Amino acid sequence: MRQRTAYDTMNSCIEVPENGSASHSDILNVAMLLFMNDLDAATSMTESCGGGGSPGSGWGRDKDDYDREWARRCAMQANRLCKPIKRGMRR
Repeated sequence: MRQRTAYDTMNSCIEVPENGSASHSDILNVAMLLFMNDLDAATSMTESCGGGGSPGSGWGRDKDDYDREWARRCAMQANRLCKPIKRGMRR
């Protein structure tokens, strides 16, 4: 039951960017990879969806995080990672 609650929490927090190529399921998959602490796979997936970067230093589960809170944090981070990279115009 714990896994279903974590999945439902992540699923409800996903926000699909308007101008991106990442779908709801892509972002949810990134969130699940983050939840399982597979940062390399999550980073690779975000890059293939048009996003970029990695969660950064200091990312990880706090020892006090309950599964639901950790799932929510993973979904919010996946939302950020899957947003399209803004490329500035060079002169």
